[in-house]
Amino acid sequence: MQLLEELFRVQEDGFHFQAFSRLHIVLILVMFLGAYWIYRKREDIRKNQDLDTWVRGVLITMIVFHQVTFLYFSFFIRTDGLASGLPLYTCRMALWTALLALISKKEAFKGITIYWGLIGGILPMILPDLMAYSWPHITNFNYFLTHYSIFWASIYFLGVDQYQFSQHDLNFSLAFVNLFLVLCLFANKFFYTNYAYLSASPVLTTSLESMPRIFYYAVVFLAYNLFIVLVHWIFINKEELVVKFSQWKEKKAA
Repeated sequence: MQLLEELFRVQEDGFHFQAFSRLHIVLILVMFLGAYWIYRKREDIRKNQDLDTWVRGVLITMIVFHQVTFLYFSFFIRTDGLASGLPLYTCRMALWTALLALISKKEAFKGITIYWGLIGGILPMILPDLMAYSWPHITNFNYFLTHYSIFWASIYFLGVDQYQFSQHDLNFSLAFVNLFLVLCLFANKFFYTNYAYLSASPVLTTSLESMPRIFYYAVVFLAYNLFIVLVHWIFINKEELVVKFSQWKEKKAA
């Protein structure tokens, strides 16, 4: 009981997670090792129904555990659920699309998860933006659980399900993200919050905050769209990129 009270305590204590500390590096390594295991075992998972069911079950359990504990804390422990607990960050939305894709196997949901989950899984791990609670706290665990889940689900869809990138899914994802960002703009206006980081940036804060609002919004919209296009371009051209990288290594070694 005491542990639960500690995990779900409401009072913030001003804790700041130290980027690239030993703990941070270990947590990053865990994410990449998990992704490596899924990709290395992709053929075994694809051929073995029991193993595939187990991997999918682990991913679904991670997402459901996150959502139950996160929503409980946001809406029943804290009093600012509408301002901090809605799925209006791309990482949180990617959790829902990953869950829907794992259950329904719909390609469109897989696409959104991959477009948002790869970069959306890596960047927040490199530039952590945790709430001001010292360890242990449910928000600490859920922060990393979020990015593990969407990154591992993306690797699963790519490696095991052999997701094929298409212009249709790219267009759908771009339309989805822009509609999502417009919704976040309205939510931020009504709830005075920072969904999708449209009110304030977690990086380059001084430079970006000095911009007129309309330019800042344009930069954020452009960044989200470019990340999706970048992921699409990399995977569409991956074979050519691998060849060019090999040629570059050979020239460097010569």
